[in-house]
Amino acid sequence: MWCRLESMSRKSSAVEERARDLLAHFLQSIDRRPLDSLLRLIFQKNTPTEFRGIYDLEITSEVRCFGGSRADLVISSAKAILCIEVKVDAIEQVGQYIKYGDFFRSQRESVYVVGLVNRFKRANCRNDNEPFLQHLGIRRILWSELLAHFTREFGNILKFKQFVSSLKDLNSSIGTYIRPISQQRTIPQDCHALSENNSVLVSFYNDLQKRLLKWDGTLSKYGNAPYELHLGKASWASLFNELSCRRIVVGLNQPGVGKLHEQPYFSLCVMLWNRTWFVNNSWFELHRFNVAAHFKQLGYQVVRNGGSSWHRNQDWNSPYPIQGIKFANAFWERKFSLTESECCRIGWSKALDRLEKEIHKLESHVDSFEF
Repeated sequence: MWCRLESMSRKSSAVEERARDLLAHFLQSIDRRPLDSLLRLIFQKNTPTEFRGIYDLEITSEVRCFGGSRADLVISSAKAILCIEVKVDAIEQVGQYIKYGDFFRSQRESVYVVGLVNRFKRANCRNDNEPFLQHLGIRRILWSELLAHFTREFGNILKFKQFVSSLKDLNSSIGTYIRPISQQRTIPQDCHALSENNSVLVSFYNDLQKRLLKWDGTLSKYGNAPYELHLGKASWASLFNELSCRRIVVGLNQPGVGKLHEQPYFSLCVMLWNRTWFVNNSWFELHRFNVAAHFKQLGYQVVRNGGSSWHRNQDWNSPYPIQGIKFANAFWERKFSLTESECCRIGWSKALDRLEKEIHKLESHVDSFEF
């Protein structure tokens, strides 16, 4: 089964790469008019000044970012960057958009991250990314919207017809899905819906983040990780010699193999190393003994990914091997966890109180680290 899934993933990746390359080629054709058209669509006819000189813009594919990942399509000027994540069949990752934004903000004054996707996930399901992406302000355009926009301007031009034909040869479903009708709803403060409705979970995390206004925080979801809130103090960037200061993770775990509870529950951890968010490998390699020992002495379970195809967690013990390491975390859930049923019992505000209090406890643990 794993081999089949891996094969499907490679096939999906190849389709996306080819679609991206077809788009990049078309943007530079017809005297770059398609590039100007795309920018007007993305920015809703209000293209920033930095992108108005279309002949001065650089279009680059597969730009290397944190952790060896690559941004699909980057349009850049001297002062600004537009990163476009191209999807056809592959699943959108909330964390990808955040990662690209963090990476490019270290290079330009203005950074915009946008998704070009073929369809959205089913709304109001447990794995619905839409509330998280909306909260983060990540704009996404459907292939159907892009092709309709291009058709109005280039419909009779041979280059455009060839572009569409090549896309359809690649995947006949490209451009066939339309945007679902959005419905504005009042989000209830209902702890019973935390694990089943991501709009409610976003509201809960948002209320928690409001209690920590001086902290840097962002919502995230990456791979098989739960839907999370990442938090940190500005001083933690220099403490760990990293660009990112977000070290504390609040996550809503779903029940499953190896989980602490047989129901959804909030748990906390401290990110020691994660190749998605951190870049200073040499510093972490040099100080990993002190970092791991500090949190172990405080009662944390220190784990790393197992390095297998399934990325199972395993205890990380001395001499703390780092070959192939993707992440190392200090889990606090054996000391503190908050189940959904307990949240329902005590109510929304008191559940936030409990988490806020525990976050400040972890804050003191991180602040007391010395190397």
